Amino acid sequence: IAADKPRAAMGFDLRRRPGEPPKLVAHRGASAVAPENTMAAFDRAWRDRADIVEMDVRLSADREVVVIHDRDLDRTTDGTGLVADWPVSELKRLNAGAWFGAAYDGEHIPTLREVLHWARGKVALMLELKFDPYGSFAPQLVPAVAALIAEASMADQVLAISYQPRALVQLKILIPSVPAGPIYPADGALGLTVSIVRHFPWLAQVSGVRRLLTRPLRYTRDWGCDVVSPNIAVVTPTLVGATHAAGYPLSCGGLRWDYPYAIGIGVDTVAANDPACVRRCYL
Repeated sequence: IAADKPRAAMGFDLRRRPGEPPKLVAHRGASAVAPENTMAAFDRAWRDRADIVEMDVRLSADREVVVIHDRDLDRTTDGTGLVADWPVSELKRLNAGAWFGAAYDGEHIPTLREVLHWARGKVALMLELKFDPYGSFAPQLVPAVAALIAEASMADQVLAISYQPRALVQLKILIPSVPAGPIYPADGALGLTVSIVRHFPWLAQVSGVRRLLTRPLRYTRDWGCDVVSPNIAVVTPTLVGATHAAGYPLSCGGLRWDYPYAIGIGVDTVAANDPACVRRCYL
């Protein structure tokens, strides 16, 4: 895949330089050792030397941007029902830490404004823009997020990812310098091809196979975004090489990691629920 024409400068550069380790992304904060998507998890991730703190953002009933993964409250708070049905004043009353352990009793659902204020000048943030049900889109979230980023003057410290690429197009219109990566959706053909190529690496040189392996790059390019963001399960040396040759960084997600393999093939970021452990063991 040929290199693209130069694009507008990103707020910060994710690309991994020769001799450097990949950047370390704390998934929902240090979510293995503190309740996910809370200030405790974010602060622990920063103290554990994560380069980027990842979190999930969605709208409350009164269109405030709050930080929580699930569409409903039941798993990670003492509330019930949909996040979108509660005003922020009520969401802030909920306990978002007791489920994880007594030490975190009293942690609350953060607003994005709170997190931006905490992170300014300290650590980069990766915001996953959440829409429910899966595959849907609501245009109100992105302007609210963009307004908060602009208010905090943090376009150079934030990047955005989403399973809904239309949201990222919307964000790039509002704040072009914020890096954006559409999360490549589940793809059975690609997954099968990757598993075969890992057993027979020579197949990656076949043009049709190479085209399958580089689908996430074309997906990013087709949506006018600037970060290739597939699940680590479908990342191969072929995709890494093509992505870098085209001038894009490759920032992976996923819950199952072979860190030596990922680092060895040249990915630009690795993600972890326990960033301290990954930093200590691999970086």
